[in-house]
Amino acid sequence: MIGILSVPAPAQDNNLVEKFAQFRKKTHADYENYRNELNERYAEFMKKAWNSFKAEEPVTPPKEEEVPPIVIEPEDTLKTVPQTPPVQQPIKKVVEPPVAPTPPRPVVPIKEITPPVEAEKEEEIETERWGTKFSVRFNKNRKFSLADCSNNALSEAWKQISESKQNNTIRDCLLLRAEKQLNDWSYLCLLQSIAKEIYGESNEAVLYTAFLFCQSGYKIRLGRDNGKLHLLFATQHIIYDKPFFIIGAETFYSSTGDSKQMDICEVSFPEEKPLSLLVTQQPRLEVTPSDGRTIKSKRYPTMEFSVNINKNILQLYEEYPSSSIEYDFMTRWAMYANTPVSEEIKEKLYPQLNSLLADKGELKAVEMLLNWVQTGFEYEFDDNVWGADRAFFAEETFYYPYCDCEDRSILFSHLVRDILDLNVVLVYYPGHLAAAVEFSEEVSGDYITVDNRKFVICDPTYINASVGMSMPNLDTSNISAILLNK
Repeated sequence: MIGILSVPAPAQDNNLVEKFAQFRKKTHADYENYRNELNERYAEFMKKAWNSFKAEEPVTPPKEEEVPPIVIEPEDTLKTVPQTPPVQQPIKKVVEPPVAPTPPRPVVPIKEITPPVEAEKEEEIETERWGTKFSVRFNKNRKFSLADCSNNALSEAWKQISESKQNNTIRDCLLLRAEKQLNDWSYLCLLQSIAKEIYGESNEAVLYTAFLFCQSGYKIRLGRDNGKLHLLFATQHIIYDKPFFIIGAETFYSSTGDSKQMDICEVSFPEEKPLSLLVTQQPRLEVTPSDGRTIKSKRYPTMEFSVNINKNILQLYEEYPSSSIEYDFMTRWAMYANTPVSEEIKEKLYPQLNSLLADKGELKAVEMLLNWVQTGFEYEFDDNVWGADRAFFAEETFYYPYCDCEDRSILFSHLVRDILDLNVVLVYYPGHLAAAVEFSEEVSGDYITVDNRKFVICDPTYINASVGMSMPNLDTSNISAILLNK
């Protein structure tokens, strides 16, 4: 619930109930006055707090020569244990899992407002994004317009917006963020759609998006370039292939274009927080199912399942920017691998896998999952399919016709953690990504150790290889272990 937490008074004490009601009313008024004062000061600073900034060159992801898959010949597919002595592969670096962020919140609670007169009556503004309809309350009589992007014009417009009782619209946006389980990035995209529905493709839409995002607790800056207004958002992530600005030692990206230079208003809002790109909850979108895709293991014929994906989540992931944390490109694989799989996968595929693997034991169950991923999907390099490197969320691997080593390892890590409740790490070799599983029983094969815990190599790109078999000819002198959440 957004607002003040109310504690019911004893029913028999009417005087206490009245006093509490008066206290709550005064508190709400104090909050509103404080927020109004903050917005008024913010608008005043907008008249003068502008400076010219030059964009930093985009960060490009490291480019490596990818290791192609290796296929074990059919006559050797019945091998269930490695045929060479197990090797402990040395770890050069351990990548910790990203810390889940606490979503920003308004600097003060946003109170529900009941329109006092007919002129203040609100209507539903509906927009569609990712195949899903969203609606918020808005009074069209409160619309504003910008004559230009001058300091004074923007300042006056901000005052007009903040004085026009936007509480219900902001509350509705925040409730949608919670109900639809949108991460920070998706929430910004939704606000852009709402603003566009009201103001079209315009500077007014940019300013209104900035207002909603700012009042929701996010750190934003406004920029302008040749009469075009830009919304800049702060983030601790490095978004690849996109220019950025360093403002007060923080990184800001434009959500409305990639200008090389612009004038930027440096004024800040109290308690503002940067946007996070981590996806800690699966978004709750309307379902548009894909056609069923049959995925079958070549070694284990019973491992044959038809999988449907919600195409709407694929639209959202299509927009998702490739990023890393603190310039460590290996953190992006953890971001994908730690994103929960969709409810459709959990409700339809997982019960079938659970039923089939329930009595198989850890080693056999992992073997079956490993071969299902190795042989049920067709391998292809990202450059040949997408023209550039692109990691997949689990749903994307189930949907698109081709995948590579990182996609397979991310999907395999989900299956083992979700179905078998075993710990998994991703294992990075230069040019290649595999996985390793921590068994609760002794399992033979090549392995790594992390914090004195043994993880046995499982390579979804070493086709028909068993648990514990490492792909030959990999560079084992610079291995990294990427820790994942269970």
